[in-house]
Amino acid sequence: MFKVSTQYGDGNGTVSVDYFADKGVRNLLKDNKLDPKKYGFLGLKITYLSDHRTNEFITLFYFDKNEVGDTYDKRKKYYNKNGYLPVYEKSLKCSLQDLLGKYIKRLNILWSGFKTSTYEDFEIKVIEE
Repeated sequence: MFKVSTQYGDGNGTVSVDYFADKGVRNLLKDNKLDPKKYGFLGLKITYLSDHRTNEFITLFYFDKNEVGDTYDKRKKYYNKNGYLPVYEKSLKCSLQDLLGKYIKRLNILWSGFKTSTYEDFEIKVIEE
């Protein structure tokens, strides 16, 4: 799907998100002038830059259900026929704080100093203090 990156890539990891049931994603689309009956939510990209006047950049990725289908099977069929899935992006005028609590119920981020392809080669056992 998508890959994340930073300038130096000092750490890599994974993210897990729980939305407020179906309404979290539906309301996110609606609040950004996208009809959830016509458009489907694909994902979000959140970028934070400490050395930039605007610290946070949030991008919404979505698809047109009429174009690629409104089910996974229809989208897979479109992809198999065309070799790609057309996805649109829209910059959102909100902050991470706006997303949390309004659309996102839980956000869990984990990264390590290992490169992603490296740490996935290990079974990690966390020892509690």
